[in-house]
Amino acid sequence: MGVFSAFSVIRALSLFHITVAYFMFVSPKTVAEQNIVVIFGGAMQIPPTGAFNKPTEATALCALVLIFLSVSDLLAASLPTRSALEYWTTVTPVRLLLLFLMTAYIYLTSSSSSLADSAFGSLKSTRWPGDAIKNNLCFTMGFVESMTWFWIYNLLRDERRDFVLDEARKEAEREERERERAMFNR
Repeated sequence: MGVFSAFSVIRALSLFHITVAYFMFVSPKTVAEQNIVVIFGGAMQIPPTGAFNKPTEATALCALVLIFLSVSDLLAASLPTRSALEYWTTVTPVRLLLLFLMTAYIYLTSSSSSLADSAFGSLKSTRWPGDAIKNNLCFTMGFVESMTWFWIYNLLRDERRDFVLDEARKEAEREERERERAMFNR
């Protein structure tokens, strides 16, 4: 068993989402100008976002989505162990896949990607609503979330294995007690 449980990491991530949501309501520029966002965007040559200079309807919607997501995650992480493990082992791979696809899309279709010129040339030349997420903030958020959810996925696998082994041990002990009781009553 690791130092952190999967549910502790999920709760911490949910609190992080609530914090980011607060800054999206109050000052989205603070989020867009964080060092990690600037460094990741510069390292991957992804253009910065310009839409986060002041609170707008879009940043408020983003904040509301983050709040709803984090509250539902906090509630799901507080379920009984069996239910929580079943829920999170189902949801985590889906989230991980979607975050990975979003991050890969942003990186592969960014204006500086040489792969984008050869493989996605026709996709790059057309404008469509997906172009709005091609910025350093969305890439950094997707990348960090992907890393975190992959960590949670590995923690969940370990905790699920430990839970199943513990349940099997308890069941074997209960059956042994039943056998001893039956032998004693004869």
